[in-house]
Amino acid sequence: MSDILQEITPLSTKDCFYIVDRHKTEFTYPVHRHREYELNFVEHGAGCKRIVGDSVEEIGDYDLVLVGGENLEHVWEQGPCTRRAK
Repeated sequence: MSDILQEITPLSTKDCFYIVDRHKTEFTYPVHRHREYELNFVEHGAGCKRIVGDSVEEIGDYDLVLVGGENLEHVWEQGPCTRRAK
């Protein structure tokens, strides 16, 4: 993971949180890090890999994770996941 994106979130000093609702058929976002906490919910993701820091896990059909820690590198990879959202 040598090419790590330093993500700049659109939060201002007046914001408490920023919500994004994405509907995708595959994981394409690169390994990234940022200063803010990130709460991620994935459905229909059985077989995908969640990589947070040095933790690598294959997720089930549903995954809920809080990524905390300033500049903690993380990514979800497609892996053998072939299920598509309906």
